[in-house]
Amino acid sequence: MPNVEEGKKDELTPPKADKKHIASQFIKWGIGLIPYTAGAASEIFDLFYQSGYEKRLEMWREEVSGRINQLSEKISLEKLLRDEEFHSLLTELTFIALRNHQQIKLEAALNLLSNSPLSTLDYDFKKLFAIYIDQFTGFHLRTLFMIYENQQCEGKPGHLNGKELRQRLKEDIFINDTRLMSAIMEELDAVKGLVEGKSIQPSNQNIRYLVLSHIGLSFIEMISKKP
Repeated sequence: MPNVEEGKKDELTPPKADKKHIASQFIKWGIGLIPYTAGAASEIFDLFYQSGYEKRLEMWREEVSGRINQLSEKISLEKLLRDEEFHSLLTELTFIALRNHQQIKLEAALNLLSNSPLSTLDYDFKKLFAIYIDQFTGFHLRTLFMIYENQQCEGKPGHLNGKELRQRLKEDIFINDTRLMSAIMEELDAVKGLVEGKSIQPSNQNIRYLVLSHIGLSFIEMISKKP
């Protein structure tokens, strides 16, 4: 953790016009912590300086700067600088951002980063959620978001039962590819435990519909932008 001397605080709190400076300090610090051998040095150099990654890194810096500026209204920059969890998560998510181009995954990474300092959730869950963002496809994330939105409508007009929701998922997300849908749902349910079936009994008939588990709800809430 960098030792921020009293006389150097102004250097870490740039003029508001320099929106990239704060994120650059965090990201450079995170990169400096990454251990590597001589053989891996060139790979890390390539990762950050090849044209494609350089552009992604620049865009990520801008986005992170904006989120840190927003966070500074609720938590001091000095506290963020001392927050080991925030540094670790930023390092993890920076590499994830460089490996991905899909907006849904980049937005999820940014939301997880900005929600993290204000959350009491154990760091292991935050780390796990970062891994999910990295491993999941857009299919996984869009499926979870659709189930979440339907779950929030429970008892209200527009709420879909199990059969209706599965049909909507198949048509809107999986382009009627039933096998792909089954594979994704199996992973979200049996493997990750993020989705589960809930039973209701209208007219004495069991109808199971899809809902997010407790961990699934925590995941979606952490990767969703707060109002």
